[in-house]
Amino acid sequence: MLAASAIALPLPALAVPYVYADAILGVKSVEGCVQRATMLANKHGFTSEHEVVDKSDFYAAHADLPMTLNVSCSSKIGTIVVVVAGMNNQETFAAFQKIYADF
Repeated sequence: MLAASAIALPLPALAVPYVYADAILGVKSVEGCVQRATMLANKHGFTSEHEVVDKSDFYAAHADLPMTLNVSCSSKIGTIVVVVAGMNNQETFAAFQKIYADF
């Protein structure tokens, strides 16, 4: 006679990132906007994986936290879009507020 046993495996955790975004009006120069984004990223710990795409979109990862930054600069519509995404709501919102305020 065979005995059947079931092993209960834990269910995988569902990780849902928190995303904060807002737009700022008043882009005068896309190049200046990307330079400012780079400076602010470094100031606030987003010092890893810097990348500029199409000369107007800046991406970076936080050095110590599971968090990313995206800054999109558009002179056509005169806006800067700032986005911070991360796994911890409080840390993500705090980082977003600091970067947004510094722009």
